[in-house]
Amino acid sequence: MAVVPVSRRGTTLVELLVALVAGAVLLGALLALVRSAFEANFLLRDRAAVAASLRSAALLLDAELGDLDPRTDLLPPQGDSLVYRATRLAGAACGGTLAAPVLRAGLLRGQAVPSAGRDSALLLLPDSAAWRAVPVAGPAAAASCPDGAPGLRLSLAADTAAPAEGALVRVVTWSVLRRYASGGRSWLGTRALLNAEPVQPVLGPLGRDGFGVSLVDEGGATVAAPQAAALRVALVAEGERSGRRGGAPAVAETLVVRIPFGNRHP
Repeated sequence: MAVVPVSRRGTTLVELLVALVAGAVLLGALLALVRSAFEANFLLRDRAAVAASLRSAALLLDAELGDLDPRTDLLPPQGDSLVYRATRLAGAACGGTLAAPVLRAGLLRGQAVPSAGRDSALLLLPDSAAWRAVPVAGPAAAASCPDGAPGLRLSLAADTAAPAEGALVRVVTWSVLRRYASGGRSWLGTRALLNAEPVQPVLGPLGRDGFGVSLVDEGGATVAAPQAAALRVALVAEGERSGRRGGAPAVAETLVVRIPFGNRHP
């Protein structure tokens, strides 16, 4: 019987090196594909977050600034900052006096607690065409309207006991809306001017020249307060990863909002 010889030849060093190089190339291609997929996912998430942030900021700014009277409720805009009289609480008086008006709870707008030394109350009486400013003198307290409905009694530094029934009331404070820096990025925030309240963030992070505000007329031309029909607010928001070393390409979206002065008080 013939004996068939068995080859004992193994893998050569060259074959092993070729296999290692081929594996490294495939692994590199796979890692590049995974990294590209992750970057695309981060980019999409950044874009969605920026768009949602801009929509929320537009709604908030319209609610915050749409009630303003350009003649009395704001100072001339300074490009990237706006000093204005923010409405913290608004309602209609069902009873009480001008020094202690009772606001009907069911018609209240806003959640702020009036603070003496910071806030003032603006009152518009039924037989008047102008708002009257009165400082807040003390804390508010629960009360009842003459018909038994729940209400909120304000404490004001008014020098008259005239009845307040039917008056419109706004509790306001002078505030500033501006761009500020934090963590190496720019943000949009607001705070009260008369005390050391921290800045409340509104939108961010912002891009370069990310916030601008001006007074415009009906045609969109920049004007002074007496002729102003609206505020023009320009916002440039960036994604969270924008500007970071090794991060995804910068995501930046621009939104220009026209906020008409409607004097929309209750």
